[in-house]
Amino acid sequence: YKIFERYKDERPVGLCDRSRRPVRYANQLPAQAEQLIVRGEVDAVLERARSAARGAEPPAGAPITSRLAGHPKLARVVASFCDQSPGKLGEMEAALAAGEHAALAALAHWLKGAGGSVGFDPLFEPARELEVAAKAGDAAQARANLAQLRALSTRLVAPQPAEAAQAPA
Repeated sequence: YKIFERYKDERPVGLCDRSRRPVRYANQLPAQAEQLIVRGEVDAVLERARSAARGAEPPAGAPITSRLAGHPKLARVVASFCDQSPGKLGEMEAALAAGEHAALAALAHWLKGAGGSVGFDPLFEPARELEVAAKAGDAAQARANLAQLRALSTRLVAPQPAEAAQAPA
């Protein structure tokens, strides 16, 4: 009761008028998403995000440099991703050849998340499409998406050793 009386008089910033409790903005996100669904705007929001991801792809044949390559602490992570990606793509090709669609979907999900996390945004959309194709069991589409990812991976540029050496361990 004492707390209620204190807030009633002071009306501090960040309190909801109706309940006199602090407003938690994190709790409003589901309500905002629900409003988008009710208004039917989810598809428009997703399409804007997808078109932005497609617009991030560099011109054909141009090298793909991570947007985090110059970051002093993350250059080593980017270099590690560049070292790991050929092996992961080999695992994906082996999973596709063996018909292990669940394993292929898991590897595509890894590439989708890890590629975006280290700043190689052009990998996101093809990896997402590969994951969808693998989950659907569509081997022909998965093969086409994997070929696209293989072509993109040959254009990845790892940070120079000087950039990676500047990053503390």
